[in-house]
Amino acid sequence: MMCCNSCVISDDDDDDVDSLQTKAQDIPHKTGETKEVTTSQDVRATIPTEEHKNSSETTPKEKVKVDSSQEVGLEEVQLQKKVPSLQTIPEKLEKVPVKEQEVQTTEKVFGIMSASELHSAVNRLEAVASRLETLAQKSTSAGSSKSSSGGGESEVVTPSVTAFDEIVNSSVGKFVDLSNKIQGDVQTVGAMVQRGFNNLRQYIYVASRSKQPSEAVMEKLFDPVKKVIEEAMTFKDNNRPSKQFNHLSAIAESLPALCWVRVAPTPGPYVKDMQDAGMFYTNRVLKEYKDKDQTHVDWVKTWNDTLSKTIAYIKEFHTTGLSWNPQGGEASAVSGSTGGAPVPPPPGPPPPPPPPAMNAPPPSSGPSEDDARAALMDALNKGTDITSGLKKVTDDMKTHKNPTLRQGPKPFKAAAPQTAPKPGKPAVQAPAAAAKKPPVFELQDKRWAIEYQEGNKNIEVADTNLKQTVYAFKCNNCVIKVKNKLNSITLDSCKKTAIVFDDVVSSLEFINCQSVQGQVMGKVPTISIDKTDGCLIYLSKDSLDTEIVTAKSSEMNVLVPKDDGDFTEFALPEQFKTTWDGSKFNTVQTDIA
Repeated sequence: MMCCNSCVISDDDDDDVDSLQTKAQDIPHKTGETKEVTTSQDVRATIPTEEHKNSSETTPKEKVKVDSSQEVGLEEVQLQKKVPSLQTIPEKLEKVPVKEQEVQTTEKVFGIMSASELHSAVNRLEAVASRLETLAQKSTSAGSSKSSSGGGESEVVTPSVTAFDEIVNSSVGKFVDLSNKIQGDVQTVGAMVQRGFNNLRQYIYVASRSKQPSEAVMEKLFDPVKKVIEEAMTFKDNNRPSKQFNHLSAIAESLPALCWVRVAPTPGPYVKDMQDAGMFYTNRVLKEYKDKDQTHVDWVKTWNDTLSKTIAYIKEFHTTGLSWNPQGGEASAVSGSTGGAPVPPPPGPPPPPPPPAMNAPPPSSGPSEDDARAALMDALNKGTDITSGLKKVTDDMKTHKNPTLRQGPKPFKAAAPQTAPKPGKPAVQAPAAAAKKPPVFELQDKRWAIEYQEGNKNIEVADTNLKQTVYAFKCNNCVIKVKNKLNSITLDSCKKTAIVFDDVVSSLEFINCQSVQGQVMGKVPTISIDKTDGCLIYLSKDSLDTEIVTAKSSEMNVLVPKDDGDFTEFALPEQFKTTWDGSKFNTVQTDIA
């Protein structure tokens, strides 16, 4: 069979050859060389590589022995150009039509990849190159940041800081949102709480990246948190007439819990104590808005949840105090890089010592040490005669027997020399006393305001109803009488003031008072005494079941009526004893001598 002008393939092998998929390139070869071809059936053939001018001539068939029992005939393929050396041919020979200078064979014969495999390999190489470039960029940026920071560590947030961020973002964020919803003074203290926690977060971050500094440096780093706490307390004191005074007091009493970073070794119990200190006012908020406004109730619950999460956070990361990083850098450098206040520069070298004296001091003209010692011994040897030289003090010279000597300036106090003031500087004057505010006695909405009263013992509130309250503030040496039944009565910062009332629906409260008295003629469910020194309460027969709540107070006495109209006085306990029984603490009052 003739396939082209350049090669001749026998008809007998036509059925054993399949179609080829690619074309083999022509490779030049030296004239006269022969190559041996080996098939998978161990068939060997020698193909002459001589150049033939007449491409239509055919070469005779040649028999090649494979083994003793088989002979295979192969045709010699005559090429016009030089034939390259062939690699091992796979099991199945394919029909090779030779057209001029091209030889078509399979990709596997020459070990050439297909187009899809080549495309896949290129993609993989590109992916590897891309990863190497990314790694090179990261290493370059890390090296530049390290060199710019002076060889310090990269900015890494520790788990303790991350956990505190969760509290700030969740509980504190929700508390601020509720404060903004309530508005008024509560919105202002909500912003203070947020600033306080943010400043505390900065302090914890500095501790996680630095060694524990000196006490002075720690105090300076903590100063932003302390200023927020003082601001909250001042805001509460300046807004006592506010309708949201209970909210302000709750935050002002419990916000010092942020100082736990300066407490060791029990920061967790310290936060719990601050939470309990504010609970007196949070309970009042719950009592006032329980059935009126759920927003205020959620506000209280969120604040208590924030403090509870802070206690759990302390137990996990800072059980015995704030944890500093022993492997970290200087706290001043870390705080400076994150916006902290810079630490003052170290002091300069000490001044040089004074030059030595050129001349020796002149000798003293007084008696020598030997003469003084001899005079002392002579005086001691006199015995009782040593007092014979003392002057006698008569009765007219004694101040306790002569009253005229006690008049005038004290003899032992020298008068200060009078000097003329220096020119250009005004004389310093004593600060003027605070101006007295005018007394107030009026009905403001649903509250009777009695403020800044002095020595008024005829204050009477007669026209009252169940929705009204009485609030007395900074009254001194006064007597207040309240007729009919009303909601509640509060005495705040009063001195030597007494109040007499008929019936109260809610409670009678004494806050920051001194030497106050209260007498109930009808019934009162609760009496609260907080930060008060000296409180005397007269109960009626209808109010013997009242509940008395005390906190940080002293000299508290309750008088209970007897059948004959007289009163029996009982002192409320001020001192307590707490013991551990193996599973819990037991607290009992102690007898006061």
